[in-house]
Amino acid sequence: MASYILACQDRKEGGISDKPGNQQDVFHTFFGIAAMSLLPTPHQSLLHPIQPVYALPDSLITREFPHLRPTCVTLEKGVNM
Repeated sequence: MASYILACQDRKEGGISDKPGNQQDVFHTFFGIAAMSLLPTPHQSLLHPIQPVYALPDSLITREFPHLRPTCVTLEKGVNM
């Protein structure tokens, strides 16, 4: 998956598209970077870990939305609420 995301990257303009060679957009760039932060790749160390429940940096959830943290932990463990 990482190689496909990187193939969809626009190296000249920046951003990520839905398919290699297509126009990049904010949607695919956001979720492409989110996916790369979760995949075990050499690029993972360059990205802040994200909270997969909200697709936001874990540090942001902890700092700005501490009330959401219990939901994240519960969902990470696979517990039904």
